[in-house]
Amino acid sequence: MDEDLAWVATVDDAVVGFLVAEVLEDALHVEEVAVESDHARRGHATALLDVVAEQAAALGLSGVTLTTFRDVPWNRPFYERRRFRSLGEEELTDAMRTRFLEEEEHYGWCGSCGS
Repeated sequence: MDEDLAWVATVDDAVVGFLVAEVLEDALHVEEVAVESDHARRGHATALLDVVAEQAAALGLSGVTLTTFRDVPWNRPFYERRRFRSLGEEELTDAMRTRFLEEEEHYGWCGSCGS
């Protein structure tokens, strides 16, 4: 499966958030998740991450991965509360390592996490 997968969070038929993922080796990799600031802290991002985890299981994948900014103080705790954890260098697959390096070069950041 090479296509991207996308989900939206809605309130009264209006889109208030989204998540885009892709299959990366044996996991769904979250490319981006965002929720409008007016709708933040209401569980929309968590619901989107839950749907991605369900989709990964339905596809027979090992889990969900993502990368995130290390210097944004709320990112890591947010994902850790949702059962993500930082991956050690020895846990990174070749595809994750490549993705990490591409994103680090593009964004100048980050950390790698998986659930």
